[in-house]
Amino acid sequence: MSNVTSGKAAAVRWSRPLALVLLCVLLTSCTRTKTPPALAPDWILHHGKVFTVDRDFRIAQAVAVKDDEFVAVGSDEEVLALAGDRTRLMDLEGKAVLPGIIDSHVHALSYGLNASRLTFAVTPVIHTVESMLQVVKTKAQAAPKGSWIAGRGPFSLDFVREGRLPTRWELDQVAPDHPVYINMQGHVGLANSLALKLAGITRNTPDPKGGKIVRDPKSGEPNGLLLEEFAWGPVARLLPQFGRSDLVEAVRTANRLFNEAGITSVVDPDGGVEESRDKMDALEEVWRNKEMTARWHVLYRFRGTAFADK
Repeated sequence: MSNVTSGKAAAVRWSRPLALVLLCVLLTSCTRTKTPPALAPDWILHHGKVFTVDRDFRIAQAVAVKDDEFVAVGSDEEVLALAGDRTRLMDLEGKAVLPGIIDSHVHALSYGLNASRLTFAVTPVIHTVESMLQVVKTKAQAAPKGSWIAGRGPFSLDFVREGRLPTRWELDQVAPDHPVYINMQGHVGLANSLALKLAGITRNTPDPKGGKIVRDPKSGEPNGLLLEEFAWGPVARLLPQFGRSDLVEAVRTANRLFNEAGITSVVDPDGGVEESRDKMDALEEVWRNKEMTARWHVLYRFRGTAFADK
């Protein structure tokens, strides 16, 4: 009995390598003529510098791709010999080809949503308080009165020349008729007076457990800065909710921006459990439409505010 079992296991173990050997033989035998369409690659990228990142860190000239998988890596002569009548060729003209980059922590859906909204991106350009206020002013001038102006702030104060964010009163000057909310790196919220009023945050509002309402040292009034979700949550929850079409478009936008940066896989911890179903529905729709150009590994995140009173 054990011998029979071992024989079956061996057959299973050898079935795939044997198939690969047969494929290599078939491909080799076809180098004198065109490769049969069923075996020919869909794409061949040649005349480049292909960084394999294998054990020896070899640099090849060309690669062949079939059904979205690499099927050959080698010299131009070796790989071009596999071309069939329908194989598409891309001359890299000496350009480099790198393996796809994996971003192990990116709030991918929020990134896609914010790409079309007010955003102070992390760039080599150092922002100033004045330049940030100008962006808010421009958005407010184009938006109906009373509508929300919202988006992401710079990743850290290192990207702001003055080393600070605008105050609620400075935001009021450029957007007096719009509630304004800006979030920086998920830990710092910034709101103008109208946004604070709508959220019910006043001078007499105590600091929530786990958060802080930053106040002007002279007047004691909130200056617009809200530290951690326990403090900025009441404002953020007033923002208009995104519909299904918004989420689907955000996935498409995020994928496009990731691919432009060479990112092909992401790990996304974005959103709490209550939001994840909508996100998954949007991802599945893009996937069903065969528009997914990056792999998303989606994690559930339990928000601390859900356990604030526990």
